[in-house]
Amino acid sequence: MGRLMGIDYGDKRIGIALSDELKIIASPYKVIINNGDNIFDEILREIKENNVEALIVGMPLSMSGGDTKQTIKVREFVDKLKKVIDIGIFIIDERLTTAEAMRTMHFKGEKIRHNKHKVDMISASLILQTYLDSRGKVGGYPKHSNDSEEDF
Repeated sequence: MGRLMGIDYGDKRIGIALSDELKIIASPYKVIINNGDNIFDEILREIKENNVEALIVGMPLSMSGGDTKQTIKVREFVDKLKKVIDIGIFIIDERLTTAEAMRTMHFKGEKIRHNKHKVDMISASLILQTYLDSRGKVGGYPKHSNDSEEDF
């Protein structure tokens, strides 16, 4: 039985989270430094090492649901991912996950300034947990990345 991987894409860092094998709980896993095309090799290695069945990528939409500059970058990232992997890629709205991750760290008494990598990992786990929780709801499967643009 495989796992799911949550991804919080950023210009400097990419937060990674993994589900348990039962696909119930998401946990922060690691951060990959975004250094260009080498990130795809690292993501592929993590997919193989952790028996990942599908990727859940957070889409940073504006508060009104429209695209932002970062939304365009994430779409380009997903398009490149599709060319190098052969597992499913699901997109999920990630609005406010970074704010929630920072609140979580603040609540735990951790300083954000020196732990930005933790914010990215926690954000990835929130993205993945949102997906896992949505699967049990009526019509609760988020859109697959191959769906039309209007579905995002």
